[in-house]
Amino acid sequence: MSQGACPDNRYRAEPPTIYFAPSSILAGESAVLRIDAPSFDFRDCDGLGPASLTFKAVDKSADKATSSLQTLRLDLEPSGIVRAALYASPEVAPGDHTAVLACNSKTRLHGVLRVRSRSEPASLTIEPSSVAAGSRDVQLELTVDGASFAPGKSHVLFGTGDEIEVTSTWFSSGPPVSTMWVRVNVSEDLAATTADAPMEVAVITESEVVRGSLSITNSQASWLFVSPSTIDRPASELSAPLQYTLRVQSQNMEFEAPDTDPSTDTETSSATDTDADSGTTVAFRGNPGLKVASVEVIRSDVLEATVLVYPEAFTR
Repeated sequence: MSQGACPDNRYRAEPPTIYFAPSSILAGESAVLRIDAPSFDFRDCDGLGPASLTFKAVDKSADKATSSLQTLRLDLEPSGIVRAALYASPEVAPGDHTAVLACNSKTRLHGVLRVRSRSEPASLTIEPSSVAAGSRDVQLELTVDGASFAPGKSHVLFGTGDEIEVTSTWFSSGPPVSTMWVRVNVSEDLAATTADAPMEVAVITESEVVRGSLSITNSQASWLFVSPSTIDRPASELSAPLQYTLRVQSQNMEFEAPDTDPSTDTETSSATDTDADSGTTVAFRGNPGLKVASVEVIRSDVLEATVLVYPEAFTR
């Protein structure tokens, strides 16, 4: 290559961010965490091992980078899932620690893992964060940060336990078991909550209690819950689009299966729209970088949409 010539890979897309589940570790303890990266296949990496995953915590006052996070084991499962066994020493600095996963000599993925002090309580996140009074067979996802669930021992209490009935419960694989799902029926007589006073939700595992909150809307309210709630955009304008499958769950709105596989016009369609002839379609108004390739209605309140994310997609 002559002097001054640009290399062919100058527009190479940056590798995606890695995410840990759970997203934190307690100082003085060890844990096994799952590592994910959107649209990235870890099976393309070369010989992943404990030395492939390193951490740094920046101590700005000392103007140096330190970390007492240690990777004990890094396993790549045949399915492509990566699990890391980590140990956080009691002296590790609380806060965010940057993670670097060396996939091979050219590709390094970055992420963040939070270290919690022993005095910091565990937190519980619930999605969707609200349900309507009178709703039936609603699926909720509960994720704990700073603790773990125990199948057969963990149970959920909504408010006083009288207004919301839990009909089924199942858990993610582990360890640790950081996510559980429940299906619930909500009483029609339950009053709507205010922003300042949501319903308290408690997950009880023997003597340990983790608390979160859930908002209650009136029985006529309609909402949509989209999972995942965030997606990545290609890093370069020359990158290929990323493909995602979005699960959309509705409340007080019924989806209809289309006669054909609808690809919708992002300028003319609403976020979801039900038409007597074409069924329910999905689109993103005003964001031409998001294209819906297909829609599949799973049941009257659940659909899955295949979405292509192009570099020109707007971020919010």
